[in-house]
Amino acid sequence: MRKKIVGIFVCALLIVSSTPLFFKSTQVTAEEPNSGFIIATGDLGGRSTSGKLARTSDGTLHCVYHRSDGSYSQIYYSKSLDGGETWNEEPLTSESYDQMYPSIAVDSYDILYVVWQGCYAGSPIYSQICYRKYDGGWGAIDYITSDLDWDHRNPDVSVDGNDYLHVVFQKVDYIGGPWCPNGCGPAFYTNNIQGDWNNPDRIGEGAEYNDVFPSISIGPDNYLHVVWDAGGYRNYDCWHPAYRRNDTINWEQGKSFPCYDGFPSIAVDSAGNVHNIVKYYYGSSGILYRMRDSTDWVLEEIVQGLVPTYVAKFPSISTDSNGFLHVVWNDNGNINYCKKTTSWSDIGTIIGDTDSTAPKLIWAYHPDVNGVRTNVPKNGFAFAWNDGPIIKFYKSDDLEWDGEDQLPEVKITISFTEPIIPTESRVENGKILYESTLTITSTNIQTGNPVIGLSIEVHSDRVEDTIIQPSEPTNDRGETKARIETREKGIAEITASTNDADVSSLPTEIEFGTANYEKDFRITGYIIADENDFSGPTVTDPCGLTGTYYRTFLYSRRGVLMQGSGRTSDGRYIQIDWLLGDPQGVNTCFREVDFPTTASGDPLEPMVTIAADPNIIPLGSDVFIEGIGTRTAQDTGGAITGYCIDVYVGIGQAAMDDWENILHSTVIYLDP
Repeated sequence: MRKKIVGIFVCALLIVSSTPLFFKSTQVTAEEPNSGFIIATGDLGGRSTSGKLARTSDGTLHCVYHRSDGSYSQIYYSKSLDGGETWNEEPLTSESYDQMYPSIAVDSYDILYVVWQGCYAGSPIYSQICYRKYDGGWGAIDYITSDLDWDHRNPDVSVDGNDYLHVVFQKVDYIGGPWCPNGCGPAFYTNNIQGDWNNPDRIGEGAEYNDVFPSISIGPDNYLHVVWDAGGYRNYDCWHPAYRRNDTINWEQGKSFPCYDGFPSIAVDSAGNVHNIVKYYYGSSGILYRMRDSTDWVLEEIVQGLVPTYVAKFPSISTDSNGFLHVVWNDNGNINYCKKTTSWSDIGTIIGDTDSTAPKLIWAYHPDVNGVRTNVPKNGFAFAWNDGPIIKFYKSDDLEWDGEDQLPEVKITISFTEPIIPTESRVENGKILYESTLTITSTNIQTGNPVIGLSIEVHSDRVEDTIIQPSEPTNDRGETKARIETREKGIAEITASTNDADVSSLPTEIEFGTANYEKDFRITGYIIADENDFSGPTVTDPCGLTGTYYRTFLYSRRGVLMQGSGRTSDGRYIQIDWLLGDPQGVNTCFREVDFPTTASGDPLEPMVTIAADPNIIPLGSDVFIEGIGTRTAQDTGGAITGYCIDVYVGIGQAAMDDWENILHSTVIYLDP
């Protein structure tokens, strides 16, 4: 069920004063057409402001969160290939300890990085900062921290312009007193520049402060900007937001903001200006914005003033490519929104609800892929939030991404299965049908990663070939499947194309000739019946013959009726005359021959002749029969239909003494 816009508020641009300002709302109702796409059941982390969403250069969206598996909280990951409308989930952990508060970032090679807090067998009591990355597949879990005496909590990860990783978190170093029954401690920072995690440095306000839910953003100059909520637990200092900057060399002196502000969120624009949004409190709560240029904090504005009975909290801020600001926050179970261009817009309640909370906008200044900032919207905004226990995704109607109209450079490779003769096929005009399955793989030339969602068209250079085109776009491995069918022998040159990318592709050559039949054959043996192997009643002058013959020699299942030909007791050869009488009954006619011949006119020859269904194996074709060897399809038979082969083994019952039927045998059609 879609949510509705249920309110718009007057949005103020006022320098903060000591006097609280109160606002009344005016009610409107309007349909919001694209809200509420369900991601999964889970928890985005409430007041945590760490990154929960990331976007790779192919447009795939990625989300991380935690949820109980029935015994312990685990980390889960979902991705969307269609702009956030549908999501596929997979677990990232399956530990016998709680795993919580994940954060995600992506680099310019589309490698995903996820950090979270969790215990494990090596640290069963105190949580550590855990780490896992996706580079074509999820790697093993690694551990950033290893201090087994204290908890490490609430990490946030970000990448800079060099694809280096930066992580902030809280380290608990004190438990006790009225303020710290569950532990307090300062903010810490670490990075991964050469493939290893460096020893964490304390960046928080002091050893006696509780620095919770730190969040990191990195600007165009690779300066690090970190905010968190701070409170002094021994001097009873009030809760307040704190900020600290690193100029790539040193951590500068930290900045503390006024009491009772909280839940800070931060973004950096292309000019390096820092934009900070917080909840502020004076009897009731509102939303406050601050801006820092290259030297100091120079601007402070009220976004939502203090409204009686309204409880504004959990704000999140992002920028777009135009430098416009987008802010969302939770207010009494609703999600409110405000935008700043040259001034702040009216406030809209874009998610009208009673249990929506903790919206997390997608935004990160880095990475840059081919001049495109893949996590900075060109226009609009998008976020994930908790609607009760359900995580949902919202995207604004005007959401656009830089590079969406820029075709990626993609390498396409085509692999194929060895051609087979499919089970349901039949010979036409003496030609078998070949089939081969094609796997088309697309790879981003710059990043080396799979390209997801490409619609591929496959081509052959031969007009006789039929291409069954892919029914789906490329999957998360960059793959899709097609099929080629042909009755034409020789080499086909296969290529692929797409309108969704700038393609580099080399043709693949497939040779059609020798091929396995997909279905196994039943192999039997047959002979020239020898009258000397028979006895019993006789028949005189049967149809087509003169003289007396054993009836069983002519008409039994071991005789000429079944075998098709025979040798009489006086050494003459006879065959069924298929043009006279009833070939399958007592009115069967026979004729005398110099030597029995096959349906192809060739004489029967042991080690050469087989009888086969000409709809399956063309008459005159050579085949290799597993366990038998190479034989030629020279003969047919009324009982030889479908996947059966009757092997000629010689004259008389003695020739069958060493023969055993084969129920399942692989047969290979041999190209002449």
